[in-house]
Amino acid sequence: ISALGLKESKINNIIAPSHANDIGTRLILFPKHLNNMIQDDEIRTKAAEIAKKYNIVVIVPSHDHASLWRRYTENIVDKDNIWDAVNRLKTEHVGLVVFVNRYDGIDLPDDACRMLIIDSLPPLNKEYTKYVHSICMDSKHVVRAQMQRIEQGMGRGVRSSTDSCCIVFMGSNLADVLIRHKGVNFFSNATRVQYELSKQLWGLLKEEKNEPSIDDIFEIASYSLQQQPVWIQQCKAALADITYSTEPQIDATES
Repeated sequence: ISALGLKESKINNIIAPSHANDIGTRLILFPKHLNNMIQDDEIRTKAAEIAKKYNIVVIVPSHDHASLWRRYTENIVDKDNIWDAVNRLKTEHVGLVVFVNRYDGIDLPDDACRMLIIDSLPPLNKEYTKYVHSICMDSKHVVRAQMQRIEQGMGRGVRSSTDSCCIVFMGSNLADVLIRHKGVNFFSNATRVQYELSKQLWGLLKEEKNEPSIDDIFEIASYSLQQQPVWIQQCKAALADITYSTEPQIDATES
């Protein structure tokens, strides 16, 4: 609207897919939410262990953050080696690969990425959003922008209706936005349904163990990694009736 100079009154209907059942299955894990005593290095260690069998992609916001993974992998990817890394992931078992600030523009279908880890909040990439963040860190505008980038990143590992990927959230700042600032509410309808379905598995685990260990939590990942039919069917059933809204949601502060 702002870029094209359109009038709000003329935006009556948004073009959208008729259903949201074509995005594949995603199981979401949030270790810090299940047990706030779990440390980020425990997640990194577990990821490195699982990466011996599966390709795991980590998205970090900066080179400084990527350095925290160097003791677990030498595969640090930025703009200089990105396409070589993507091609390798699509054709062979690479293991644990860390992408620096790459939340869009790459496709990692099927075995190229069976687990995708979003490590910490993505950087803000618009000047207006940066300004709003500087004066009001919990602004809905800022939270929505952050969650849209996170959801973009989540989409790197699921590229078709038959694809399957386990998503892992980590980092205290990401946990803060997701939970305290209710960032989950800014996910698309389909992603929110997958998040709620994953929470049901978390609930079953919490019933058994009030403070589950890192091993307990990542045991849930096997539903996705092994593409267990019961989990795949539940995901597809949950998405079957989900549609995208065609109602415009206009933020006057951005116009």
